[in-house]
Amino acid sequence: MRKVERDSLGQAQEKQRSWYDEKARLRTFERGENVMVFLPLKTDKLQGAREGPHAVLDRLDDVNYVVAIRDRKPKTVHVNMLKPYYDRKEMVFWVPSIEGTPEGLEEPVMYGDWDDEAGIEELRLLHHLPSQNKDQLLAALKDFETVFSNKPGKTDLAVHSIETGSHRPIYSRHYPVNEVRQEIKREIAEMEELGVIRPSTSPSASPVVLVRKQDGIIRFCVDYRKLNAITTPDAYPMPRMDTLLGRLGPAKVTSTLDLSKGFWQMALDPDAIAKSAFTTPTGLYEFTVLPFGLCNSSASFQRLINNLLQGCEQFAMAYIDDIAIFSPDFESQLTHLTTVLD
Repeated sequence: MRKVERDSLGQAQEKQRSWYDEKARLRTFERGENVMVFLPLKTDKLQGAREGPHAVLDRLDDVNYVVAIRDRKPKTVHVNMLKPYYDRKEMVFWVPSIEGTPEGLEEPVMYGDWDDEAGIEELRLLHHLPSQNKDQLLAALKDFETVFSNKPGKTDLAVHSIETGSHRPIYSRHYPVNEVRQEIKREIAEMEELGVIRPSTSPSASPVVLVRKQDGIIRFCVDYRKLNAITTPDAYPMPRMDTLLGRLGPAKVTSTLDLSKGFWQMALDPDAIAKSAFTTPTGLYEFTVLPFGLCNSSASFQRLINNLLQGCEQFAMAYIDDIAIFSPDFESQLTHLTTVLD
């Protein structure tokens, strides 16, 4: 009986192995080549992540490799668990702390940083970029000068809705904010001027929370936890970080676009506007655009950006409001960048 069990198990394993090998991606690694290896997490063996770089010691066949894992014995790894490792140490730039900010606070600047004013002239390019390439880049971006602004735009290609079924409107009293009342009034005045909020008569009300950041700046937030608890989830898939990094790896030139107040560029439908209402000591207000803090904000905005980038998937991708444009060379980058901006 045990012989029959072993034979059946062996046949099943061989069938599973053959099927898995058929799905293997066509990759070839040489001895000594550095790779990223998908390994179980030490804290949870049921989850995994890519680690590396680790060196390939030997190639056993078309799909199996022996890899030297640091602090562990060499491991036989299927090619599906391997990805090329790209050494980017020559392209990493140290960003100095900004004058006037607390020591130790770092703010990454990728490809450019914009002041309050719009305009191509305000773009600070990386110093290593040759002057000829700088001139080509500025000339290519000249037609899109008004796009580069810290003031958020607004799209009519999609609206965000908040589905709560038959639940009653959420109502909460505002939190005590005596010490920061002036900050709340200032934030409300600025958002009203931008047109992202307006006075409300909604039966809904969520409280405001002010969070002090490391640099001392107070961030205005709305506590939407009760509203989120009764909201039907949006199952739209978010990009996997390992997939994004894997696509960026082979690129030689990469640009990133950070959408200014990205969520605020997407409108709410009338029902969602009422549900977004928040209460403060100075009154009740509601958002006219997608606010931060809603449980489906990221999924809704990701769907919008993915739709906008249709046809550009070979050289552009996005994670919520951050768009990466990647190319094999500088000339292709100019074409890809202007295609996305157009």
